[in-house]
Amino acid sequence: MPGCGKWADCKCALHGDSCDCGDGCGCGSITHEAMEAFKKGACPWSDCKCGGTCGCGPTCACGGTTPKTDAQWATACKGATAAAGDCPWSDCSCKAANNGVCKCGAGCKCGTTPK
Repeated sequence: MPGCGKWADCKCALHGDSCDCGDGCGCGSITHEAMEAFKKGACPWSDCKCGGTCGCGPTCACGGTTPKTDAQWATACKGATAAAGDCPWSDCSCKAANNGVCKCGAGCKCGTTPK
């Protein structure tokens, strides 16, 4: 069966291959449990208009149509940090989709009209 029983980001299995390392596998850093917890609060789209800083969560409606691959989820999880700063846009689509709240921070790419 493809995948790794220990790590969601196993280097052996991220491309659909099987991990043959067994229980002692040291080829990853994100447990399956941690990945599932991350996915519950993260944008699922690889082509989200917000980019890598999307803070809209799993119900993001900012224009993404292509689900993240396992490798993209691993990259997103590893790079997840709280977005710093305030959204710079007065017409941010995240705010419209999330009850007036944008969690993308200063790097938000979801608007065109500066505050």
